[in-house]
Amino acid sequence: AQMLFYAHAVNQQREANSVRTINGLWLWGEGQRNVGQINYPASIYANEVVARGIAGCAKIDFKSVNDWLQNPACGLLVLDDLVIPSSYGDSDGWVDAFEKLCQEKLPIIYNTLKKGGISQINLYPADGRCFTLNKNDVRKFWRLRKPLNHWMQYDS
Repeated sequence: AQMLFYAHAVNQQREANSVRTINGLWLWGEGQRNVGQINYPASIYANEVVARGIAGCAKIDFKSVNDWLQNPACGLLVLDDLVIPSSYGDSDGWVDAFEKLCQEKLPIIYNTLKKGGISQINLYPADGRCFTLNKNDVRKFWRLRKPLNHWMQYDS
């Protein structure tokens, strides 16, 4: 958060006015969680500690990504293969990790959807968008498919 706030226009203006800058977040509160509106997955499959912590707090079954790949089932599957190369600006590492993801994991996910083992795939590319694919979409072969590089274009 500190690096995000450092270059923000608000902080630059505060610095110009000799006012303390905003350099962190303090998240706390005394609100109540409305459990009735939350639809928890049956299981969380991930290799990262944040997902493990969320599963523990919500009392949800937690397993590794390899567990899901060995026995695909409904639940929340967190694939963070691209996070580290993306975080460090390692474009070669990102491309390698993306190719590996496309060759090893995505075909299993797609085939599980196609066979009805899962009902829907939601892909969140961490930019505010969500791509959804369900079993009915798999059958719509007449739809024009856009190449992957179409979705990788970013308008700022």
